[in-house]
Amino acid sequence: MHFLKKYLLSESGKLPNNCYVNDDRQGEIDKIIIAINKLEVPFFNLSIKDNGPQWWDFLRYSVVNNICIERKIYAPYKSKDLYKKNIFKKIITILKLIIELIKFFNSLIFLRFLGIKNIFISSRKPNELSRINNKSLIIGNKNYDRTILFISKIILDKIIGLVSYFIICPKTIYRDIKKISLSIKKEFQSNLNFELLLLNKYKLTISSIYVWRLIIFLIPKLEEIKYVNDDMQKGLVFLANELDIKTCEIQHAYMGKSHEGYAYPKLKSALNTIPNETHIFFDSSDIIYPSKIIQKESIRKLNKNNAPIKKEFDLLIGSSPRKSIETRRILQILTPYSFRIAVKLHPVESINDFLNHNYTNINNVDLFDSQHSFNEIACKSSLYLPISHNSTSIFDAYKMGCFCIIYDSEGRKLTNMTDKIDSCYCFSESSLGPLIKYLLEV
Repeated sequence: MHFLKKYLLSESGKLPNNCYVNDDRQGEIDKIIIAINKLEVPFFNLSIKDNGPQWWDFLRYSVVNNICIERKIYAPYKSKDLYKKNIFKKIITILKLIIELIKFFNSLIFLRFLGIKNIFISSRKPNELSRINNKSLIIGNKNYDRTILFISKIILDKIIGLVSYFIICPKTIYRDIKKISLSIKKEFQSNLNFELLLLNKYKLTISSIYVWRLIIFLIPKLEEIKYVNDDMQKGLVFLANELDIKTCEIQHAYMGKSHEGYAYPKLKSALNTIPNETHIFFDSSDIIYPSKIIQKESIRKLNKNNAPIKKEFDLLIGSSPRKSIETRRILQILTPYSFRIAVKLHPVESINDFLNHNYTNINNVDLFDSQHSFNEIACKSSLYLPISHNSTSIFDAYKMGCFCIIYDSEGRKLTNMTDKIDSCYCFSESSLGPLIKYLLEV
């Protein structure tokens, strides 16, 4: 147990107003997951034909995710486009897309002759679990290694989206989608148009199967597909399972039962949309994902000599591209204080964009982008405040010796995941600064 947790358990009465050592409530996300799990069991039996895709698994994540957005647990995806571009930048972006499109089709032409044996798909930089070699094809947002064949995932996703407009949903599936939509709408008392949401997601995934079938045809020696999940690979996994190609998901975030993408109900039979293996570098002890889980060691020991590490930062903030407004507000709240603050940006965020759109007068703020290791910053920090409460960075920070502050200005407990670490909760803007000050003085 962290020494601050021990202290707070004995001195909790001294905490500022609306701050607590523990929160025994059920997380908002967990409530939704429990409800959808009870509702969805018969949906997994739906398929177009025998051995066809169990298509409910294509759609389920979108349902919970959009309910979370509607209830303001998550920010909408459109808020990821935080940094508005002028006309000149838009023209440059279009020209870059055209160039990437040319490169994409040029790479496809030569695929069949390059002896590719494995594919790695991720919007992030490949790590040691990826095991990239000269027989690999990388499909991602950025080419990190010019010696390895690369295809733009951005272009691939746009092509899949374009093809989806021409997909016709079978009448039987459409009838099932309408019934499911009514059941979900009634269960969650939601104003969302689930029928349109499910239909579009179904068409998008079927489109991905067609596109991936062409790519796999061009790689006759393909043996394995590894990917980092972003809810675009379900169709590919089904196709690979059908073609007896090994599939392996690589963990990039928390995968326990408080994550809507990995919390499945108990089912009588295996799903043909689940990867053969899932390689994890962090086991939260509550993983129920119905894939073969293989533990891998990824986090290296930073302090080999066990020497005391100087604390350079009072507070480390883990940023989130979908919650830029919250990050900005927290920095504003802490303006009157002289805390030494570090902000670790999400891999898709850049320092320039963050500075341009998160103006604040606060002093002593250091920004770190994706080129810097989270763990190296965390081990130099005393406290950690995650903007996203279901980020694996919470566990990494805890391992590095940080004490975590779970903050929500609306007084909500968003997820049970935070119960697994030593932390305290703050549910008031006016109490955040005093709480940090109090913890640093202990």
